[in-house]
Amino acid sequence: MAEGAEQAGDKIGFQAVLVSLGRGLTLFQAIQNSSLPISDSVLQGIKSAEQTGHLGEMLWLASENTKAIQTMRAKAWEAARYPLIIGSLALLILTGLIIGIVPKFESLYSRMGSELPEATQFLMSLSQLVQHHGALTLVGAVLLLTAFYQGLKTPTGQIGWDWLMNRLPVISPLRQELFSHRLISNLELLVNSGVVLPDALRASADVIPSPSYQRALIEASRSIRQGQRSDLALNQSLLSPLMRQLWSLGVRSGRLTEFLRIGREVLGVRLHNRLSILTSFLEPTLMAVLGLLTGGVMLALYQPIFSLGDAL
Repeated sequence: MAEGAEQAGDKIGFQAVLVSLGRGLTLFQAIQNSSLPISDSVLQGIKSAEQTGHLGEMLWLASENTKAIQTMRAKAWEAARYPLIIGSLALLILTGLIIGIVPKFESLYSRMGSELPEATQFLMSLSQLVQHHGALTLVGAVLLLTAFYQGLKTPTGQIGWDWLMNRLPVISPLRQELFSHRLISNLELLVNSGVVLPDALRASADVIPSPSYQRALIEASRSIRQGQRSDLALNQSLLSPLMRQLWSLGVRSGRLTEFLRIGREVLGVRLHNRLSILTSFLEPTLMAVLGLLTGGVMLALYQPIFSLGDAL
């Protein structure tokens, strides 16, 4: 693996693991002391799997989880790429209209001396702002976006953003199933490696970028330690109903790991279908929005001419 690594950092990391293994360290200790980008949950799974003798199965599950995460990310980027392209195109078109077309109508309407509709006045004001203070406006927009991005990194910003995402009509169900799939995949990995369930839940909370989900999973871990049945503890969380049902069936039947595998496969298929539907829905919707924006600008420009024609 060290000889076949494409990145120099990975090659150094694998060589460090090899040296550590030669010194008698365990695989967990060797990877922990290296610079390889391995998550804490996978490290914990390796540590337990070495003790229980399930290292081969654990590493196979880890590779399957990594492939699934990469597939989901690629699908999510495919769904987000088209809106980004259409949004950039709409911004360029509107900017071109405001800079190149609106000033010509502004000079025409100033010679007419007629009272302009509010929509046309707003468009003229926006055109003057972009023409005379374009650089300042751009700097202000960049600073505003930077402040918003930095605010999202703060605990308060993360909680607020998480609260908003959990209540959006289309995003919230997709987000719930995405986090459920990631959680159930990680739990399958850790439980099969021999990690006790409360520790597996707490470790899995770290891989989900949502404060509300993290709190729910930590609370479920605490409840299980206090003696509550795991399926009842998970019912307090924000996980998808399908996952909670599969979890309950797995606990009651004594085949939790098997139902975790089933849940991972079923949620993976459902997520793939949801993202495909979302992509096919966004394409015509965004084209319609782009047409409405362009038509709205042109209507605001020609509305005074229409009004003048009606008066004549």
